[in-house]
Amino acid sequence: MTNDEKQIIKKLRAEGLGYKSIAAVLKIPVGTVRSFCRREGFDGLIREIKELPCLWCGSPVLQNPKRKQKKFCSDKCRYKWWNSHPEILNKNGDSFHKHNCKYCGKEFVHYGRTNGKYCSHECYIKDRFNGGRTYED
Repeated sequence: MTNDEKQIIKKLRAEGLGYKSIAAVLKIPVGTVRSFCRREGFDGLIREIKELPCLWCGSPVLQNPKRKQKKFCSDKCRYKWWNSHPEILNKNGDSFHKHNCKYCGKEFVHYGRTNGKYCSHECYIKDRFNGGRTYED
């Protein structure tokens, strides 16, 4: 592979073209393009840093092209931000639902779309595996 071909591959890969498209343009095998890109660090999705800061810490957020825009730089920052803004979770008023526990009958509040059946994991285990019966006979 010539130096000109290498420069063209780098340029086309930076524009977002895939291995097959680059190979078709240069009329060289796909495997050659793929191995060159892997050696030079052009494999996988090409990421770019946008000027949008993380909502929690303010550091730049890596964005993936053709994907939903990210607001946080990491899961840690996302968790911290949502834990400090609980009022936003219930903005529609329909996110939390009241249920009665299938095992003990206690009323509890459940978050989300799914039906909450048990107030705790302990009640689930008791109802699921021994039906509330004790085996102390």
